[in-house]
Amino acid sequence: MTNFFNGPVPEFDDHIRKSIPPVDALYDLCHGLTAALSQERTSVVDLGCSTGRFLRDIPKRRSTTYVGVDLWIGSG
Repeated sequence: MTNFFNGPVPEFDDHIRKSIPPVDALYDLCHGLTAALSQERTSVVDLGCSTGRFLRDIPKRRSTTYVGVDLWIGSG
C-alpha cells in the first residue's frame, strides 16, 4: 500500500476515532456485510478509502480483488 500522507498514518486513524466515536462499530458492521455479500472472483472497491484501514483489516477471500480509491491532492 502506498502512503501519500506527510506523517504517521495511525495519528489520522486516531483522529477519526475521536471525531466519530462509533467508527469501530461501523467498521465491524461493514466488515461483516462485506464478507457476507462479496463473491468469489469479483472485486471489492472502497471509494474514499483514506488510509486503507478498512480494506487492510477485512477478512479476505482468496480469489477476490480488493481495491482502495481515494482522492489525493498535494505537491510532489
